[in-house]
Amino acid sequence: MAISDVLYESAEEIREYMREMPEAYEPMKARLNRLLGSMDRLRAELDNPPVLPQRE
Repeated sequence: MAISDVLYESAEEIREYMREMPEAYEPMKARLNRLLGSMDRLRAELDNPPVLPQRE
């Protein structure tokens, strides 16, 4: 399993917990949303690596 897959599955689990028990996570909601955003951005970077110039 690739790191991006682990990030995706973990983020989905966090989102599910936040939907199921919103009152439990309300005090940390902003921080969790920032974390989820960071996880999504990192996953996108891992899934779309930069194209490196060819060496001649």
